[in-house]
Amino acid sequence: WAIRLIIVAGGIGLIGHAVPAALELGVSYETAVLSLGILSFANAFGRMLCGLSWEYMGFRKTMLLSSVLFIAAFFILSAAYSFSSSFAVVFACGLCGLSYGSVNLIGVSFTRDFFGMKYFSENYGLVTTPMLLSSFIGPYLMGEIKMSTQYYYYSFAIFVFLGLLSLILVMLIKKPAARQE
Repeated sequence: WAIRLIIVAGGIGLIGHAVPAALELGVSYETAVLSLGILSFANAFGRMLCGLSWEYMGFRKTMLLSSVLFIAAFFILSAAYSFSSSFAVVFACGLCGLSYGSVNLIGVSFTRDFFGMKYFSENYGLVTTPMLLSSFIGPYLMGEIKMSTQYYYYSFAIFVFLGLLSLILVMLIKKPAARQE
């Protein structure tokens, strides 16, 4: 639940602020709009990538991959203040999109594998509740920090820290015992 909250908050926050954040990093308007488009495209591709990853690598490696992509995205955006690189901004938005896109499939697969199919609808409903909070927290946090500091840098740094927290949380998840249905 907490891992989804973190990654969805960062993903939706960046979706809402991708263009002004990219402009702040010194890229052209066209590149800023492209970064938002790449983030959206990568969101869709992240779902497919996550599905393959879940089936071939299992839940822990897939969830770790999602967190690592998230951390890398916001780290690159934080580092982009030191150098002006259109490629870095677009690439970071793509990584964030992959991570954000993976979260929905992780929710479905996690619910199925950990809780079974008997009460899937109810369990999946509970697993998706972080999206309610994230859709407010992510954009609000990025906007509020931008308004109070005049930079997106601090938002990016906070999401790097939260991404590291998600790595720790993934490592704490215990695989469920085999279930019969």
